[in-house]
Amino acid sequence: MLTLEKTKNTIQMLQSEDKENHVVAFGILENLDMEANIASILYCIKYYRGSAKVLEENAPEIYKYLMKKWDGIEITLKMVFDAITEMKPDIGQLQVYFNIMEDSLMEQCKTAGYTEVSSIKITVK
Repeated sequence: MLTLEKTKNTIQMLQSEDKENHVVAFGILENLDMEANIASILYCIKYYRGSAKVLEENAPEIYKYLMKKWDGIEITLKMVFDAITEMKPDIGQLQVYFNIMEDSLMEQCKTAGYTEVSSIKITVK
């Protein structure tokens, strides 16, 4: 399973200016068990800043899944959660989902001017 740290590292690779990093990251994602790593895979695609063609060429199974499921590579938090509830991966993937959501919520708070918000924590027990 892709851990939170590895998921964040893979997202960084996909946001890199170095296109070779995209190829390597997609190779990692393509070789994962999709059901067991669905939150990590979809988050990586959500934060990817490249073309659908590069995704299709380097992670064809993921690309096919996205086209069949949502007819595109634009991923929302709700789509990630819906896929989690459908595939029922290990609780670790649910925690990955919430941890990355925390980061997203913190950014939204900062953008909205809520500077007094210092942290958001969602824990799965």
